Amino acid sequence: MNVSTVAIEQLILGYITPYLPIDISKLGEGTGPSLMNYIQGLAISTAPGHTLLISPKIQIPLPFELDLNIPYFALDINLDNNQLGQLFLADLVGTGSGNVAISVGVGIVFTEPSPQIPPTVAKLVTGLTTSGGNLDITAGISNLALGMSPSDAINTLNGLNIALPISDLITGYIDLEHLLQTVMSETSVSIAPNAVAIKVGSLAQLTIHEASIAVLPNNMITAGINLDMILGLPIVANIGYLGLQLNLDGANLAGVSLTSGLNYGGGTVQMDAGVAISVGTGPTIAGKVASLVNAIIAHQPVSSSIGVAGIVIGQSSTDLIEALSQVSISLPLGGLLGGNGKILHNSHKAPSP
Repeated sequence: MNVSTVAIEQLILGYITPYLPIDISKLGEGTGPSLMNYIQGLAISTAPGHTLLISPKIQIPLPFELDLNIPYFALDINLDNNQLGQLFLADLVGTGSGNVAISVGVGIVFTEPSPQIPPTVAKLVTGLTTSGGNLDITAGISNLALGMSPSDAINTLNGLNIALPISDLITGYIDLEHLLQTVMSETSVSIAPNAVAIKVGSLAQLTIHEASIAVLPNNMITAGINLDMILGLPIVANIGYLGLQLNLDGANLAGVSLTSGLNYGGGTVQMDAGVAISVGTGPTIAGKVASLVNAIIAHQPVSSSIGVAGIVIGQSSTDLIEALSQVSISLPLGGLLGGNGKILHNSHKAPSP
């Protein structure tokens, strides 16, 4: 039997178009249409083979009775006709009506190496975090498979290829500077005789009990931190490796790696975090650090900016997902640390006995 993939593509587009574009500036709001309203919990972990696993707990209001049971569903995700990776769903299950709970295991096997993907993802992130940003990128899906398992799947829709400009899918932008200003305004530090507690509003609380620091050859510093952590979000995480680059006014400040990974199972978790820091050297970064420190000491406005780049995650330092490796985000330090561009000199100390 011949199946017209063009007709199916038009059918799918006709169904989803009324719900587009999605205004991402409303994500996380308590009112209005927002995907975050339907996610009750999230588990995220890395796996071998450049793989990211996500298990969301979803509750969706439906006006009809649903009986959903799809053991396996897979498709390719493409950006500007280059394969980002394969997305697969395992055990997509939901039954009932009204507020229906849906469970599913989501996996993304990233195509590595894929030299075309990191610059495209970087352009996408810039477009999503900049007012009026350029979203001249095409997102597409192809090679759909549906069945009991990868070896027992219906491949009738293998020839399906749907692609749309991201600007047709998404509007608005995420204001990172405003978001971080809000987070920092809700951050407090308290010092007790045997611990330092850092509270970030209702998002997280870290209590540091012990720390060790070692300076090594070749500008390396390692640190071990014994801490308790509790998150205010319904998230479980098991990330094998995380690395990123910190920049100060565009100059290399440090490469930071969480060598111990991140294993958070919910509630209050005690962990020993291992961090490796490769410190940037040379006259350029030395001058920028000196300018920043002098402004802080003199209580002058801070004009420096801090940047994050080179983000990689993976199962290990040799099994990485590099799709985000060329993303670069820079934010003004003055705007983050003080409304008038000066460092806020607020201290939170434990009361005297």
